[in-house]
Amino acid sequence: MKVREDRTGYTCSTMRREPHRRVSFALREPPFILRDPASILESDISALWMQHALPGSRWRTSAGAEITILSPGIPNIYDGPDFLEAAILIDGSTLDGAIEIHRDPEDWHRHRHDANPLYQNVVLHVCLNPPGTSGKLPAIPLLILNQQIGRRPVREMYQMRARKPEGPACSSCAVAGSPVLSEAALVLAASARFADKRARVDARIEELYAAGESNPEIQSLYELTARSFGYGGNADAMERLAAEAPLDSVLNQCGTDAGKLNAFFTAFARSPNGPDGEHRWRSKSVRPGNRAEKRLRTLAAAVPFLSSMIAAEGRNRFFAAINDAANTGSLDALSAMLPGAGTERLLEYIINVAAPWIAASGNSLRPDEADALAWRMFAGTAPMPENRKTRALAAAFGIAPPLTSLQQQALIALYDAAGTRPAPCRLCFSL
Repeated sequence: MKVREDRTGYTCSTMRREPHRRVSFALREPPFILRDPASILESDISALWMQHALPGSRWRTSAGAEITILSPGIPNIYDGPDFLEAAILIDGSTLDGAIEIHRDPEDWHRHRHDANPLYQNVVLHVCLNPPGTSGKLPAIPLLILNQQIGRRPVREMYQMRARKPEGPACSSCAVAGSPVLSEAALVLAASARFADKRARVDARIEELYAAGESNPEIQSLYELTARSFGYGGNADAMERLAAEAPLDSVLNQCGTDAGKLNAFFTAFARSPNGPDGEHRWRSKSVRPGNRAEKRLRTLAAAVPFLSSMIAAEGRNRFFAAINDAANTGSLDALSAMLPGAGTERLLEYIINVAAPWIAASGNSLRPDEADALAWRMFAGTAPMPENRKTRALAAAFGIAPPLTSLQQQALIALYDAAGTRPAPCRLCFSL
């Protein structure tokens, strides 16, 4: 079990879709207790876990400790714990490891997990029912699902189990056509994609800290902004330019003068120190709007905004603009900060730049504020236009347009994963 302390005090890697909804610890009705081994399967409990354990949701262990879910984990279709690569926040520390699902807490020893080395990295034991009056339990945080989600979700799962199944969609699915499992899988796929984006930003910030960069968070945002403005064809070249011409250096030489900035970026891009080799500018098969000259002008126009982010006042204005976009759909404030970007590019910027950057840096926000804002941006912003990836999988899984941002990001993640692996199951999305 790996325990890590966060450098900035900000630990959440992914956020949940409904930031103001908290899991209730006090039930309004008795839990729906199921002791009959045939009444519900562990795969059903796993479905409940995926549906309710959204990133950022808070729970309590059987001992009363508060837990925040940073990542609910990735379903494991092989031997070992049910979910891998999970992360939880408990008692001020982040635990990275696996999550095991059981109907009853006593199943840990019944299944002889205590003697199996595959289960040594389990950081959370999630069970449907509370423990009995006797029986040895493992020294792992225990979460009783039935005591915290109420009886309705469990009753619906039981009723679904009582129906005759239509046949599994894959060898790992016990029930076909479960809307709970399908929706949960979309949330899980979107969360995994967001966690990957956040991890890459976090790793870059750490690299910049190690290199002695004076403003590593802002430099990382500058590089992400440059990559976003390169679109697909010149994203690598733009990102490399920003890395080799740091924001501090640009400001020292040009300030925020538009003419000087345009001349600087154009000259640097054409110099021997500029992007070359595999990152050389692409113009063939690239639309005129993505030609290097226009992309560089767009980046130059964003430098005053990036410069303002060094101060807390500028960051607060940025957070307000992002909040406005996420809550009302208005892009006016953000467009004023990034004057060269069109509507589609601004939506892409919110989802692929601003959201993971806020999640990684938590800059001048309390962790709970950063949690709510980042996930609302990623999962609740108006989606970007559909592309061949989202159209193909939406049709395959019967998801009717228009897609939400969460659905779109989940489908992109599944498409990318399926590119080198077998096609995903339509229920559990196991790849």
